[in-house]
Amino acid sequence: MLDAFQMPFGEDAESRAEMAKNISADPLEFKDDDNIDPITRDFLQGVLAKDPAERLTVDEIKIHPYFWEM
Repeated sequence: MLDAFQMPFGEDAESRAEMAKNISADPLEFKDDDNIDPITRDFLQGVLAKDPAERLTVDEIKIHPYFWEM
């Protein structure tokens, strides 16, 4: 069992509206102790980028190293 679970967005949100604002506006942040490998981290940042111009395209997703081992 995990001692502490942290939401990736809006851990201090007190309402659904505040959580929605956090999801749409706050940056996705990883902590050093999250134990997420760099390729996975890069993939998640790419598909969850707030700015659509910075988000990975379908073609970029298909060739991302995250999927090379599958």
